[in-house]
Amino acid sequence: MGKLFEKVRIRGMELPNRLVMPPMVTDYGNEDGTVSQAMIDYYARRAKGGVGLIQVEATSVDSLHLLSRYQLRIDSDTYIPSLKALTQAIHENGARASIQIHHPGRQEPSSVSQTQPVAPSAVALPVPGYDMPRELATEEIAGLVERFAAAAARAKEADFDSVELHGAHSYLICQFLSPLSNRRDDEYGRDTHGRSRFARECIAAVRERVGPDYPICLRISGQEFVEGGLILEDTTVIARLAEEAGADFISVSAGNGMARQWSTQSVLSPKGCLVPLAQEIKQAVTIPVMVAGRINDPGLAEEILERGQADLIAMGRGLLSDPDLPLKAREGRSSEIRRCIACLTCSYYRSRGGLVCLINPEVGMDGKTEDKAAVSRKVLVVGAGPAGLEAARVAALRGHQVTLWEEAPQLGGRWSWLQRKAITERLQGLKALGVTAETGCDCSAEAIAAAQTESVLITARLRPVLQEGISGAGVALVDAVLEGSATVGRRAAVLGGGNTGLEAAFFLTNRGHQVMVLEPGPTLGKGLEGRLTPQIQERLKPKGTRFYTNTRPVSYDGKRLTFATGAGQETAQVDTVVVALGYEEDDSLAAELKGRGVEVQSLPACSQPFLAHPASVEGVAAARRI
Repeated sequence: MGKLFEKVRIRGMELPNRLVMPPMVTDYGNEDGTVSQAMIDYYARRAKGGVGLIQVEATSVDSLHLLSRYQLRIDSDTYIPSLKALTQAIHENGARASIQIHHPGRQEPSSVSQTQPVAPSAVALPVPGYDMPRELATEEIAGLVERFAAAAARAKEADFDSVELHGAHSYLICQFLSPLSNRRDDEYGRDTHGRSRFARECIAAVRERVGPDYPICLRISGQEFVEGGLILEDTTVIARLAEEAGADFISVSAGNGMARQWSTQSVLSPKGCLVPLAQEIKQAVTIPVMVAGRINDPGLAEEILERGQADLIAMGRGLLSDPDLPLKAREGRSSEIRRCIACLTCSYYRSRGGLVCLINPEVGMDGKTEDKAAVSRKVLVVGAGPAGLEAARVAALRGHQVTLWEEAPQLGGRWSWLQRKAITERLQGLKALGVTAETGCDCSAEAIAAAQTESVLITARLRPVLQEGISGAGVALVDAVLEGSATVGRRAAVLGGGNTGLEAAFFLTNRGHQVMVLEPGPTLGKGLEGRLTPQIQERLKPKGTRFYTNTRPVSYDGKRLTFATGAGQETAQVDTVVVALGYEEDDSLAAELKGRGVEVQSLPACSQPFLAHPASVEGVAAARRI
C-alpha cells in the first residue's frame, strides 16, 4: 500500500493518506438543520478508522430549498457552533474535515418543498415527486453565488479544512452545467463555457471569501449517462475551466436524477466503474483528481493510484460496512475487512428514516454500547436468518451464553444473491463473540425443549407459495434451483418476478437457459431496490429473456405452459417451471413451545432482501428483552 497511505498536500491542507470518505446524506441531522449527536458519533467513528479526509454530507446553502427535512444547513451563522462540534470530533479522531455545500435546484422533493423549486430553465425532472421549477432570472443568480460564498466562509469559521461545491448528480450547479437542464440563451447558457459560468462564479466567490490557502473542491458528474446530458467531452472542458477559476481538486462521480445507478452503483456495476472518466479528466487538468465508484478494496485503490488514473480515492459505502478499513489495510489485515456488497440497503432505508448498512448493523448507532444483562442466561436462537444472527450477536454482547441452531446444512437461511456474502461476514463476528453455531440441527419442539435453555428465540419458518394447477414433473421450487439440487431443462419459465424470481432468471440465463418470467402483478422486482430491476432486465433481455407482467399461469402438462395475459391465453413450450411466488411465514413451532411452557420470543423470517434490515432490528430488540 505504497501510494494509498502517502501524505498529500492540497493548498494549506495536508492529508495523512489518499483515502477520502465522500459526502453521503445520512438524514441523521436535527429537523432544525443542526448537527445531532448521532451524526457526530457516526463521523467520529469513520475518522477513528483511519480515513484521511471526511467530506461531510450535502449541506444546504438556502433554507427555502432543502433536500430533506433532516438536511444539514449552513445558510446562517447560527449553524456554526454545531458544525464546529462536528469538526472537533473528526479532528480529535485523526482525520481532516471538509463539507459539501449544496442547493437542490429542480431536484427538490415536493414532499419537503417550501416554495417552487428554482433552476436554470423551466425543465422539470421527469421523475415522480418533483415539481416544475421556476427559471431563474439573470439578476437572481448573483444572489445564489453569494449564498455559496457565504456558506464556504461559515465552513471555514466552523474549522472545516476544505469545502466542496456539489456540481454533480443533477443538483443546481450540475443543472447549469448540463445541456439537459440548461436551455438558457444568456451568458449562463448556450455552450459549455456559458453553462459553466455559474460554477466558475461560485468557485471564484468562494476563493475571495476563504483566502488563498483554503482548498476548494468541485464535484462533477463525469458523464450523466442520459441522452442529451453531460458527456466526457464536456466535463473535461468544465474541469479545466474550474481549475482556472480557482478549484484545487476535482471529485469525479457520474449520473443524475434519471440515472441514479451511476451515482450509487449496485452489485451489478463493475468495481472501479468510474475510473475511466477520472483518468480522462485528470489528463485535462493539473490539480488532483478524486474518483468514486465501487472502490471498496484497498488493493484496487492502490492499483488506480499506481497507474496514475487518479490522485485520491473516494470510498463511501466501504467505510459504512467497515469504518476500520483504512487501519486494517495499512496494518496488512485486508482479509479482515467487511467489504460493501453494493446491495443498496443504505440507499433504500436512508429516505425511510436514516442511513443504515446491511453489513454493519452499528451504522447510525456508532456511539452506543449494549448494556450488560443483570443475569447471564443460556440462550438458544433457532434460525440463522438476519433476525436470528442479530439476536445472537446482541445477546452475546449483553453477556449471555448463546447457541445458534440452523436446520439447513449451511448457516444463513434462504437469502438472496445480494445478501449471501453478508451472512458470511456476520458469522465471523459471531465466532469472535463466543457464539456456538450449529447446522443440520433437529429444530423440533421436542429437541428445543430438551436443550433446557433458559430463553429461546425462534425465527419463523418460510413456506413457499404454490400455484394451483402447476405441479408434478417438470415443476421445481426456486430454492432448489438456486441451491443446485433441481434439474432444469433448456427452456424454463419462472413464475414470479420478485427478487427471487429475478434471481432465478439471472442464474438460469447466465447458464445458457432460455427463460421467460411471468409476474402476476403489475410490476417486477418486489423486494429489490428500485434501480436494480431495470439493470437486471438490461442484462438479460439481450440474451433472450422475456418478461411478462399481469400474467397468470393456468396449467402445465410437463411440456406446454398455458398462461393468461390481458390479451387472452397463450401457450409456450417449457421444459421446467420454476415457482418463485414468494413465501408465507409459519410460526407454529413457537406456538407449540409456548404450549409446553418454554419461554419463547418469535423472530421474523426474511423473504426479501430489503426485509433484512427490519428483521435485524427486531432481532436486536428481542435480544435486549432477555
